[in-house]
Amino acid sequence: MLWINCETEDTARASFARVWSYLSGDQSRERVDPLDVLATLGRVPDRWLVVFDNVDDSRQISKWIPSSGDCDIIVTTVDGTAYGLAKPIEVEGFERRESLEYLNAALETEEMAPSQTLVLGDLAKTLGDWPLALSMAANYISNSSLRLAASTQKYLEILASNMISDVSSIPEGYPKTLGAAILTAISTVKSGDRTEEFDAPLAAMAVLSAAAYFAERDIPLNLLLASALLEPASTENSGLVGALQFENFEIETASIVLILRRSSLVVRHRSSALGNSDEFMADRLTINAITQLVVRGYLARNNSDDRILKIISDSSYHMNRCLAHALDEQLFERVQQLEAHADRLATHAEENRICSIPTVLLAGNLAGACRVRGEFARAKGLLCYELAQLETISSSERSGVEDRPNILVAKVYVQYLEAALECDDPTSVLVQIGEFGCEILKELALGVSDMRAFEAQVEAFSAVLETCGKRRAEPAFLRLRESIGRLAVRELDGLTSVISRISELIRTGDDDTEALRLIASIEASDPPLPVRFQAPGLRAETLAWAGDFEGAAVALDQMMSIFEVNQVFVRDAVVQLHNIGWAAAKDLQNERARALLATVLGHSKIRLDKGDADDVSRYLALRSWLQVANGGP
Repeated sequence: MLWINCETEDTARASFARVWSYLSGDQSRERVDPLDVLATLGRVPDRWLVVFDNVDDSRQISKWIPSSGDCDIIVTTVDGTAYGLAKPIEVEGFERRESLEYLNAALETEEMAPSQTLVLGDLAKTLGDWPLALSMAANYISNSSLRLAASTQKYLEILASNMISDVSSIPEGYPKTLGAAILTAISTVKSGDRTEEFDAPLAAMAVLSAAAYFAERDIPLNLLLASALLEPASTENSGLVGALQFENFEIETASIVLILRRSSLVVRHRSSALGNSDEFMADRLTINAITQLVVRGYLARNNSDDRILKIISDSSYHMNRCLAHALDEQLFERVQQLEAHADRLATHAEENRICSIPTVLLAGNLAGACRVRGEFARAKGLLCYELAQLETISSSERSGVEDRPNILVAKVYVQYLEAALECDDPTSVLVQIGEFGCEILKELALGVSDMRAFEAQVEAFSAVLETCGKRRAEPAFLRLRESIGRLAVRELDGLTSVISRISELIRTGDDDTEALRLIASIEASDPPLPVRFQAPGLRAETLAWAGDFEGAAVALDQMMSIFEVNQVFVRDAVVQLHNIGWAAAKDLQNERARALLATVLGHSKIRLDKGDADDVSRYLALRSWLQVANGGP
């Protein structure tokens, strides 16, 4: 018998890899084509059984149904509409005797009187003898202050109400009584006791709502609590990394989980975090997949789309923190445990057409997890989706994101090109991706706000282009690499001290001759692009402070001629322009100084949209001084 865990496509492929290792004795292959495994099984003379377990979408496994060999296939799924896949086998509830035994044990009653047997028998009959429904009913009754008969009658009244009023929340293909039992448990949670200090029912509902969008098994408790209860804005600047801890909320945490456990909506798993085990995964919750379906239906019926968007988006934000931390720290076992939950959140985001920065980042981190395991084809698909989502965000009038590409887009293109290369995509496709990525970097250079991050992406993209050129022997990659090579500013490291010395000399006015000598030495060294136009700008600034406004104007023209050809590092150019203008403004009685300042303001005005508030303030001050010097108000 061969067991394939189909909770996600990744878990299924991992199962196929284990089957391959068993059949072939080859333990080295991490990436195995499931069709190769099935073809090998087809040649086995013995009869065999394949179990596709916990299939989320029955269409997912149709491509893996064996076409040869003497085998039987069992598919277990909570997809209530999967009747066309194969001959269905209805999973029945308990026998009535089993139901009564279960209720007797759950309610901790001694030998039941005939009247009690009759009451609980009617309850089991109404619930269709479904174990999950019986568990929820037993929890309600055991926590009631009423006698058995009265509490049972009360429960049945609530159950009947839910069956009538909210049937649309019960998934197609499932017994209405089972769905109604889950809805009744939800009602019980919502109506729990509250205090002025802590609204436990509200918090429990928030946790249950978030859990409905994770994978059903082994949800890390701290991650779930953070997703449900911590606003992203409250943690962005907290300095915390990775898994959030709730040491200061032990009582509240326990009460939240207890409320959900008493209603049989979740199961808690605790294990000792000793040795090589992961403390982060030591405390987990599991929620039944059918319960998730009912909760999501309930949320869709009783909440706005914005509320569901927030649940998924906030959960994605906290998942990103944990997954990115695990990837950065190379905690690969934790990455594997988190991946199923990240994948489920990303799926819900796509199904609900949610496009937000957290969901976009989630796709990128999932791609990172896939790249770690060598799953470059899936990584490429996720990165392609991430790029499309980033384009949507950038073009949205409501997003507040500037139209020009940002560092995140550049980073995705680096990973996308690498994944496409590993997937053995055609050279023409790789060149096209490379061209897009280079254009992104050049546009990004128009307004660099984080030079270190920009520099890292230029160097990373350059390295991938170099690898592409070596593997494909295609000169286009060398051309692309050279086109962005001058954007990298690592070469500035050796010039930093020289530029700092020049700036100090300009500020103090101690030795203009030495400043001009150092500027000439920089220009003679064929510096990187930011310094190529900065050097004549520094000369113009030095000459202006020395009173040589005519020479400063010549140097300014030289600076702008270099800048106009490349049209990058606009913010740096604006800052340098204003430094020159500041030097000219000291002597505005001089006609040439006023002409120099007017030229500076003309160049600056058309580029202020790439600057910041300080740049705008300096521009306005310089313009005001020039207006006064020219006899204006």
